[in-house]
Amino acid sequence: MSLPLRKSGHPIPDGGSTILYKLTSPYFLTPSHVIGLTQFSDLSENERPKFQKFDFNIYDYNIDIWKDVLSRKLKWILKYTTSVAERSGHDKIIILTHGIMTSGKWQSQVTEVFKDTAKEIIPFRYPHFSAFKILLPRTRKKILNSYVDFVIKTCQEHPTAELNFISHSFGTYMTITALKNANFLFPPEINNIILCGSVLKQDYDISDFIDKTRTLKLINDCAYDDKALIFSNMFCFGLGHAGRIGFNGYHENLVNRFFKGGHSTFFSEKNNILHSWFNAIENSEVDLFDMRGTNIFAESIDSVMNLIAPIVKATYIPVIAIIFIIYLQ
Repeated sequence: MSLPLRKSGHPIPDGGSTILYKLTSPYFLTPSHVIGLTQFSDLSENERPKFQKFDFNIYDYNIDIWKDVLSRKLKWILKYTTSVAERSGHDKIIILTHGIMTSGKWQSQVTEVFKDTAKEIIPFRYPHFSAFKILLPRTRKKILNSYVDFVIKTCQEHPTAELNFISHSFGTYMTITALKNANFLFPPEINNIILCGSVLKQDYDISDFIDKTRTLKLINDCAYDDKALIFSNMFCFGLGHAGRIGFNGYHENLVNRFFKGGHSTFFSEKNNILHSWFNAIENSEVDLFDMRGTNIFAESIDSVMNLIAPIVKATYIPVIAIIFIIYLQ
């Protein structure tokens, strides 16, 4: 019962019960069974009511009855765990994440495509999000934190799940950032990540991400005529247009695919892209697409934009601030 609250801390009399209450936080995997054990008889009497509130017991270490109780309890838990595992098996989940300035209607299309499979579809939805809010990391922090909590909670509720992600636009940034930085108690098992219209930078170290998260397959679907990603690349700090021109570099688990069309071309039935997502997740078959033509002029424009984008981002904020100050005067 007399336990420290931190790794380098000193034991305090009610340390055990304090930790017990903290285990109800959503950031921890709450244990289903707790047994208190102490050598301090006086603490045992004082702390017992706190444990009894949760229907848990405290035993005196100096009285050997706790050994038999603990042995029987462990056998019961082992039997229960085995029987549950035999009944439930492994979950298979698809998490859908939409972008800004939309309600993510395409999530219903994906749900329809997978309706006859064993996959559980979990859409992440959030209110209308202005394009101006993604300009700076600070203004997009709140929605990102909310998404991180959502992913952690989903993993806690499905600890043995095989996870698949389909994310569009700003949703690709949230998915990759959350999976890379979230403090998971146990690393999730990630099967497929499908990004489309991604606002991530083309030089984002996607190989390091794949290795760190042990993602089996990452598909980056690009639309070369995506005008929204030109805005992302030119004006949004930390973002880019990997959803137009693909990720740099190579990884055996990475596939860049290129389609004709704009920011929402992936959800058009005539393109049959949704079927290719079904094939990747359900059949582990990745269809390869490259609809780019040879256009030296367009490629030159892209190169110029990549060169001037950092300059634009470094100058437009001060310019807006000056205009605002002049306006106030």
